[in-house]
Amino acid sequence: MLLDTAIRVKCQPATIASSMPPLTLSSELRFVRGIGPHRAQALAEKGIASVGDLLLYLPFRYEDRVNPRGLADLRPGAWLICGLGKWLP
Repeated sequence: MLLDTAIRVKCQPATIASSMPPLTLSSELRFVRGIGPHRAQALAEKGIASVGDLLLYLPFRYEDRVNPRGLADLRPGAWLICGLGKWLP
């Protein structure tokens, strides 16, 4: 899913940053370095059109992977994530 990936914004050198307008909360996402037109369009379809929208976007689900639980603790409606920690041929 597109929104599960982290979006990294790199700082630009002073010579380039001085020629570009600073980003504000109302800036369009296409002006953020690292977000191209294709990704900006995909985010716009999800209702995320500005830098402020992106910062205020909250995931609809939280998966706690820090505190794993056993099968006995599984409740109806909960997710079960299994893994072996290695690739199988």
